[in-house]
Amino acid sequence: MSAVSRKQREFQAREELIVDHAQDLLLAKGYLGLNLDELAEKIEYSKGTIYLHFDSKEDLLLGVVNRMSEVRSRLFRHAARYPGRSREKCCAIGVADLILNARQPHAFQMMQLVSTDSVWEKTSQIRQERLRKTGMQIFDAALGVAQEAVLAGDLAETGITPQEVVLGLFTMSKGAMLVQSTEEFVHPTIAGTVLRSLQMNRHRFLDGAGWKPLYKDFDYEALEKRLHGEYFAVPRSEEHTSELQSRQ
Repeated sequence: MSAVSRKQREFQAREELIVDHAQDLLLAKGYLGLNLDELAEKIEYSKGTIYLHFDSKEDLLLGVVNRMSEVRSRLFRHAARYPGRSREKCCAIGVADLILNARQPHAFQMMQLVSTDSVWEKTSQIRQERLRKTGMQIFDAALGVAQEAVLAGDLAETGITPQEVVLGLFTMSKGAMLVQSTEEFVHPTIAGTVLRSLQMNRHRFLDGAGWKPLYKDFDYEALEKRLHGEYFAVPRSEEHTSELQSRQ
């Protein structure tokens, strides 16, 4: 291998190190507590070295969000390959979101933050494109399952399109995750029940769309337990796949 490729590998490894520690600081202290001087000390490089990789603090946040989004994309694509009927695969996608939330409890908050104009406008175009690409992969994984349901006759023609079904599920999930992440500000009667309500509301929505088998005809609770305990039993170390691997 050439010296250039070795330098590229070293550059990539250093960037992964920066993202690793930035993610830890974000989870511990939040975005406002992400201090680049403290980060530089933790990784034992200068702050100038961080700026060789990231245009700004906002760009670094997007680097962390990209990693989280790529984890979500891998989980969704794995869910879409579940060996069952289309609605079972859809259920697996819902469980994948719960798993991401459990492993990275602030992921949805960070994704929301990075989409604000004040942050987004200070990020690099290459990382913006990466996030758009991953977002397409995530939506396409779910859309493929819905389209499969139509072809199999599981999702009857009731006037709602596969795209509308997926959009409904995504908005429901995003809203619930954001409420759950700020639970201290919500009414005490729903505290601790948000994610369970999300699961039930998904099933009510899918029943309303006519996606078979309906909730009354299938043991989805047993399926969710199997998904959590077996199908998604993947080592957490696999979450830290490098940006280079994610592009391949």
